[in-house]
Amino acid sequence: MLEENISFGSQSSVIGDNFIRESGWLFLIGFILMNIVSYLYFKDIIPALSITISTLTDIIGVLAVFNLLGVKIGVVTIGALLMIMGYSTDSDILLATNIIKKTEGSLKERMISALKTELTMNSTALITFIIMYLLSSVDAIKQISLVLIVGMLFDLLNTWLQNASIQRIYMDYKGRKK
Repeated sequence: MLEENISFGSQSSVIGDNFIRESGWLFLIGFILMNIVSYLYFKDIIPALSITISTLTDIIGVLAVFNLLGVKIGVVTIGALLMIMGYSTDSDILLATNIIKKTEGSLKERMISALKTELTMNSTALITFIIMYLLSSVDAIKQISLVLIVGMLFDLLNTWLQNASIQRIYMDYKGRKK
């Protein structure tokens, strides 16, 4: 009875190649829309660009690690990279909102608050992805969770070493300009 609900299929390499090529357009459109939304929300190009650069750096970092480890990027990992793109954008906007939009407390206090939230988000997501990787016997889920684990680590680094630095310099510049 269980066998009746299982189907096997295959796809040609042409379909896979077309999917990979078309997914490049998805990333490009995603980055353009992310930049537009960030610009409209912050009403300034610097925060929007810093969010975009940080997200792009996260994805490049994952691709670099996979290249160094000899892990192939395929159809399964494209979806996980898009998830990293969304998660990274979320954490970068959270940081920028705390630094630029909020006014209560000092800049340092706002950054510490954002860091606490970010660490909580990242630690819960990392624990989930590690459990998913360790307990799954499905190769596709293992690949997705590996991309997400590496992406989360890059997101934490890039958000706080790159994006926070840009945002802080921007706020210092903005404060001196007044």
